[in-house]
Amino acid sequence: MKLMKFLAAVSTLCFLGGVAGATESSFVGKYTFNWLKSPGKQHCIKVDEKLASRLSSKEFRCKQNEGKTEAGETLPACRRIAGSVEYLIFDSRISCENERKAQDANSEE
Repeated sequence: MKLMKFLAAVSTLCFLGGVAGATESSFVGKYTFNWLKSPGKQHCIKVDEKLASRLSSKEFRCKQNEGKTEAGETLPACRRIAGSVEYLIFDSRISCENERKAQDANSEE
């Protein structure tokens, strides 16, 4: 019985560690754009160490399933606490560009 409790505790910690381990530094090499500004005027940029560092600062709050695409998929998003900036995080440039173009096509500007 003690072994079962121990294994349950270890698996819980591993799960929580995996969730917490998906930090902003794991965004390096992914692509993003600020979807709160006009999508037609934005460009998808590659997340580098400098941007990842900024996203991990107290200036931003990132959540794994916070963003939603036009197609209804969830993905990581980082919102600036002061507002006016929210980066959606994509695994590929193609996914980023497709979402940016879809938002541009559906925007009211």
